Amino acid sequence: KEADADRAAAALQRAAGSGRAVPRRSHNGFYRGRNVNPIAKKRLVCMALQSRSHVPGESSFTLRVFRPKSGLSQMPLVDFLQKYVKCDPKDVEREWAEEYANKDCWHGPKCKNKATCEVGKRIVSKHVLAGSLLDSMRSAEKIVSRKYANEYKMKVVRVVEKEDDTPKDGGQSVVAVEVPTIYIDEVLDGLAAESELGAEDV
Repeated sequence: KEADADRAAAALQRAAGSGRAVPRRSHNGFYRGRNVNPIAKKRLVCMALQSRSHVPGESSFTLRVFRPKSGLSQMPLVDFLQKYVKCDPKDVEREWAEEYANKDCWHGPKCKNKATCEVGKRIVSKHVLAGSLLDSMRSAEKIVSRKYANEYKMKVVRVVEKEDDTPKDGGQSVVAVEVPTIYIDEVLDGLAAESELGAEDV
């Protein structure tokens, strides 16, 4: 099976390079890693759906990959077939449920950095700035560039209020600016200082 997948991946690469049409074969389904993940110490499971890439310049040979803990990502079909093997849904049902319910990072409950490690966690902490989106983004980026001498671009995200993993009826949905944890203290201090200066000017 592994040799068949390697041959299929090689054929896809040749076809993509030559511009020839690739036979339409569905790669939708559940998969298990061919090898043990060095961090999680086990073979990871996922679900894949064929999709055109949302990344400019990428070919159409792209899969949308859903993992029980880390959610959605995109992966080139050739790379995916080299790392994962297709499985019957029933074969991975128990592993999927266990992964989804597990709130630990991939290192397990004995992780040395358990309090802060977010590698492979399904639920992670994020810092966001709400309010005037453009003003918040400009202020945060200016503070970061002044402190770290780089031009980090903040990401705009949508925050949805949930209850038991489902959107809450009447809950808030806010568009905000995500601030990386390593920058949050400087950004908050900088915004507080700007606020104080603004109050003095008034």
